[in-house]
Amino acid sequence: KASIIAPHPKVEKALQIRVTLINRANLAQLMPNLEVSLIDRRGKVSARRLFTPGEYLARKDKSKLTMPPNIAIESRFDITQPKEKAEGYEIRLLPSI
Repeated sequence: KASIIAPHPKVEKALQIRVTLINRANLAQLMPNLEVSLIDRRGKVSARRLFTPGEYLARKDKSKLTMPPNIAIESRFDITQPKEKAEGYEIRLLPSI
């Protein structure tokens, strides 16, 4: 998994998240939920949101329920910037069922 979070290029007070998911198992896996936590300068969580596959997958990929082995799945989605500027982030993969 690789990810990038940056200020949204067009929307004020929003962040854009880009993530690449790769299933390293030898068999297909269910698409995970993504828990995104934004961390403030003191190291505390300032915002947290859970994204389901239906929210983070591109329109053309929304029908995919599984991740085939060794295929990169790229996604881009937005999150609101919390009042206190995020200095870091964490993305956890959680079971979708």
